[in-house]
Amino acid sequence: MPKATPLRETDRGPATETVDLSLRLLERLASSREAIGVSDLAREFEASKATVYSHLRALVLHGFVHQDAATARYSAGIKLFVLGERLRERFDILA
Repeated sequence: MPKATPLRETDRGPATETVDLSLRLLERLASSREAIGVSDLAREFEASKATVYSHLRALVLHGFVHQDAATARYSAGIKLFVLGERLRERFDILA
């Protein structure tokens, strides 16, 4: 399982760093076979649990991430699959 890279200091500003963290969280969850807890993700990304939780809640709201009701752990959501299917059709990729 690949390790996440910590958020880098950049001159692109906080808005870009916010989007960057959300996208890296999506990539991490999509690459994991198991659901991951917010504390583990916060440690991996060297971010506060509150920050990671906030990103995850927004991603859950939009269907990109799923939170297991029993364990409160997170995994990639169905919307990632739907987007992938749309792209596959767009680029005429054979299944």
